[in-house]
Amino acid sequence: MLSRPGIYLTTLLLTCGLATGAPAALSINTTFDGGSIGPYVIDDLLHEIDFTLAADGVNYTYWGNFKVSGVSGLEVTFHITNADDVPFLSDVVHESQMVYSYDGQNWFRLTNHSYAGGTYSFTETFSQNQVQIATFLPFSSSRMSDLVDTADASPWASKSVLGQSTQGRDLDLLTITNLAIPSAGKKLIYIVARQHAAETSSSHMLEGLIDFLLSDDVYASGFRDGYIWQIVPMANPDGVYEGNSRANSEGNDSNRDWHSSNHDSVEIDIIRAHLDATELASGIDIFIDRHSQMNDIGGYDFVYSPPGNTFFGILSDWTVFDTEKAVGTSCSIASCSSRGYATSQGLLTFIIELTPHLASWTEIGLKAEGVNSAFALNEYFGMFEAPLLVDSDFGASADDAALRGDAGGLDWLESRFDDPNLLSLDETNVAGNETAKAKLSGSTSANAYLTQRFGWPQSDSFSVQWDIRVDEILDVPGVNTDRTGWMLLGDDTDPTHPGPNSDDSERFVYMAFFRDGGGSPGDTMDLVARDGDDGWSSFTTVASGLTIGQWYTIRVDCDVGADTYRVYVDGLLEGTLNSRQTKSLVSHISFAQWAGGAGTFHVDNVMEPGLDPIPAIQRENLSALVFTLLIALIAGIWKTRSASMSSSRRIFL
Repeated sequence: MLSRPGIYLTTLLLTCGLATGAPAALSINTTFDGGSIGPYVIDDLLHEIDFTLAADGVNYTYWGNFKVSGVSGLEVTFHITNADDVPFLSDVVHESQMVYSYDGQNWFRLTNHSYAGGTYSFTETFSQNQVQIATFLPFSSSRMSDLVDTADASPWASKSVLGQSTQGRDLDLLTITNLAIPSAGKKLIYIVARQHAAETSSSHMLEGLIDFLLSDDVYASGFRDGYIWQIVPMANPDGVYEGNSRANSEGNDSNRDWHSSNHDSVEIDIIRAHLDATELASGIDIFIDRHSQMNDIGGYDFVYSPPGNTFFGILSDWTVFDTEKAVGTSCSIASCSSRGYATSQGLLTFIIELTPHLASWTEIGLKAEGVNSAFALNEYFGMFEAPLLVDSDFGASADDAALRGDAGGLDWLESRFDDPNLLSLDETNVAGNETAKAKLSGSTSANAYLTQRFGWPQSDSFSVQWDIRVDEILDVPGVNTDRTGWMLLGDDTDPTHPGPNSDDSERFVYMAFFRDGGGSPGDTMDLVARDGDDGWSSFTTVASGLTIGQWYTIRVDCDVGADTYRVYVDGLLEGTLNSRQTKSLVSHISFAQWAGGAGTFHVDNVMEPGLDPIPAIQRENLSALVFTLLIALIAGIWKTRSASMSSSRRIFL
């Protein structure tokens, strides 16, 4: 076991405690991987702890990670007395919140917090005897080592050790690819993380990326076939273990020691040599260094990138990184960052700076960003031709939470956030459909969206079909046109609205089922659309006389360039419509129930037409199905649909 240099802490014993001989009720421990705190004072009478965050050798102060015992049932107040040395703590506008956990796995934000006069304070009542508190979501060196060892057991990954740190810890390299496919022609992606000890968000993102790349997902398989992923996940293991904010064990900023004549950081010498050897042997197609942004309160979640590149726009579309910066590529012996060195070597270089202290970040969200970055890289390099949709039959969704949650990349998720519980995974027998399917429950007070991003933004012609059953249409008070089962294809370009297809401006296809006054199984309804020519007072009728409580297969053939789409119901062409909005790209599909257009409905088999010749819906009588389809085919030959479309009636709202 490697020893950790001691941190000498000061504890104030209350006079009443000395008089009675009673020990202090509260105690603090930092003797664990990544633990850190500055001098502190405990007031057991008031249940208050005053402390500072420790500065490291390069005068950066932002990391705290400690355990407090004796807190069960107590309301404890903490005061960080050097908060002015930590910009994001004094910048309360950005909603910085520290985190706590009872088990080191499930983390919660400390929401009762304030800043005044150089002191940042937070208060919490704890339900267990020991709690761990950190500036933001921790990720220890041992956790990363365990992750790499676990990955090494996969047939798709291999671990190698580049060398040892100053204190003798391994500098791991994880390589992920499909070895059955020759390396020639693959794109090599080189990733470095945790040069700065406390920048834990980079590790969470890498955990999401690694877990995804080693999964059975069809995209993960494609990304292994077309790419070589070389990852140095822990560039500063000593500094991470010691609980530094930024420095390594020698008190150096590793990310200023990249010049080939600078040998102040042993770890960087080793990584730089491997980077150079890799570039010489096979070439590196992109170099990415993952960090966290701590002190620039004027901007967060941004990317340092070279001018004129086209990758940032793709990355921004897939992730939260909407701000691009192009500074700091100088490389002197005294100060040379990875960005400066890699740029000087002619490598396409990007530095990821995510802001983990913002209250909105969770471990799940950080992992999803790591997955999304892989999709952005694939869209940029184009080595794997992605399928349009995944989990078409909802068989990959284990339960309600899996269906609602965003795992990153391509999957189903609830994207509106008004009331995610309105979306559920239904595995009961619904009108003959005994397989898993999505259910959206009607509500007149909240919205819910079932959304998936396409594997590739569609700019030309494409087709999608789905099975849908409307269970009921609610009669919404104050709304004289009652609709549900909203079916939307569009994009996510309006930042003022949560989720894709949430605003009219984002919608290319815009359809729903209509019955004025609501309806229940056995009633008839119409399929309606908001055409590009329709104002807010009208919809276009696409098909009439459909039955509530019956499954229908809806297909749309979109022509993005012509701004039109054709609609089929159970294989019959019902009409050609103008798109609601002119789009150059269509990137998302959504199904929704709205408070103002409410009802319950089911969705299944969302796919590209022709992928599954027999839908997963369990029909009671296959012969009857074949006969029905044959009759429909004959009817379709003799029926002129263009006349039907031209005479479509308007429904005025």
